[in-house]
Amino acid sequence: MKTRHIPGLRPLLLAALCLVILGAAPSACHRSRGDTGGERPVLRVFVAASLTDVIREIGADYARDHRVQLVYNAAGSGTLARQIRSAPRADVFLSASEHWMDHVVSTILPGSRRTLLQNRLAIVAHPRSTFRLETAENLDRLPCTLLATGDPAFVPAGRYAKLWLQSLVRPGGRTAWDHVETRLSPTPDVRAALVQVEGSADVAAIVYHTDYLARADRVRP
Repeated sequence: MKTRHIPGLRPLLLAALCLVILGAAPSACHRSRGDTGGERPVLRVFVAASLTDVIREIGADYARDHRVQLVYNAAGSGTLARQIRSAPRADVFLSASEHWMDHVVSTILPGSRRTLLQNRLAIVAHPRSTFRLETAENLDRLPCTLLATGDPAFVPAGRYAKLWLQSLVRPGGRTAWDHVETRLSPTPDVRAALVQVEGSADVAAIVYHTDYLARADRVRP
């Protein structure tokens, strides 16, 4: 299966990673006893699961330079947004979805949102899988048992995947989404979709390109 940039998704993904500062400045946060015996401010970072690796790497430098402790909560953007709405305990929220960012910002802290990065989707499979995909538009014809992606109701990657598949209209008026929906394996986040691919040669997945790069030794495009 070849890596493809999925047509029509660039506008959807162009501002997909957003950040909002929800809590107080580090000096006003609760404090934790550091290794040297001094107290360090604690920042609670709610981060989309697909961003975990890079944010932890960046966070290690930030924590060292600013003498703060970062506490992470990683999950799907929709799950994190609902947690924040019910109990706003995050200081920073990094979302892979404009929709869920709007959901939080509109009621908690208007005007605090910042757009940081962009991403794109990739189609991946197990290294031992035998099927091939010459064009992304034929994904619904791929003979895989399951198609894993984030749950479209809550996970941005799944929502973007569904929108793209719904834009592919087949003869007779049915869309590619209509053809794959019965084979869909919705997951709580993109990383869980990758786990399904790693575990079975009969599963394909739609994930973020950055997630594929992080698992390039375990899955193939």
